[in-house]
Amino acid sequence: INWAASYFAFAFWLQAALLAVLASLPTKSATGKTGTTQKIGWAGWVLALAGLVIYPLASAWGAKPWNQLEFFAGFGVFGLLPEPTALVCLGLLLARTMQAAPPFRWALAIIPSASLLVSAATLRAMAQI
Repeated sequence: INWAASYFAFAFWLQAALLAVLASLPTKSATGKTGTTQKIGWAGWVLALAGLVIYPLASAWGAKPWNQLEFFAGFGVFGLLPEPTALVCLGLLLARTMQAAPPFRWALAIIPSASLLVSAATLRAMAQI
């Protein structure tokens, strides 16, 4: 269906491996958090929640009837569709601001951000947004 899907599949596997490396890093103490760092962390949790809950419900604001919403697939869209998975990934990267150095954190944001940009460009080309 999409010739670029195999490339994104490889990129998402690479992303998963890099996130596993990030998860294995020791966490820094939370005592040195500033107000800005805490706000960024909260913004990350809100973005992750948006990918888990708001994205599946967003189609209710469109033309879909309630019984056809992705939400009723048992939150099956996270991990299955790239957009909510990328939103959750970016949110968790923001929420875990103290765990990785900024260059590594920014590198981890490249793949989900590129996925969201390609999805937006595809929807724009199909005149759906």
